[in-house]
Amino acid sequence: MDAPGFRMRSRLARLTYALALLVTLAGIAHILSVLLVPRYAVFDAASRFLAAGADARAELITPDENGVSPILDADALTEVAVCGYDLADGPLRVSARAGAMPLAISLHIRGGGVFYAVTDRAAQRGVIEFVVLNRQQFEERAARDDDGDSQRELRVVSPALQGIVVARALVRQPSDRPGAQALVSAMACGGAG
Repeated sequence: MDAPGFRMRSRLARLTYALALLVTLAGIAHILSVLLVPRYAVFDAASRFLAAGADARAELITPDENGVSPILDADALTEVAVCGYDLADGPLRVSARAGAMPLAISLHIRGGGVFYAVTDRAAQRGVIEFVVLNRQQFEERAARDDDGDSQRELRVVSPALQGIVVARALVRQPSDRPGAQALVSAMACGGAG
């Protein structure tokens, strides 16, 4: 057998194997970083707005004096209001009136993004209402329900104790902006007892 040719093919095979291993490890590191970065981010929306709406009313998120929105991917055709919650204080009741403009309400947790969303199309008699609970609160409430007297309420189980409720209303025309601001600001986020 040709010794120099054999050595060359052997080196080439080892180099190919090392490159394949390097690409595989780099791919794994990339996937892990993409999955873990949101969990450890400290500048995400839920972290920034957790204290918003502490008075059980949604806080309107408006641009600063330079016209820069505190929401990084803000849409100029929407009005946004936010209220934070902490389920350690008990369940949270979210209530909003549907109006002439399209309205969407979403629940976000820190590092995890949206875990529940609803639009005004789900409104019952013009009102969107649901209760946010953690798993333990949900089970306690379910245990208290009587079969015949079960209260009809939408219950949403939050995967974390803290998060934010975001209301967005679509602004079709500039003259709709005050109405959209009033619509999202009127969302109530209070204790559900």
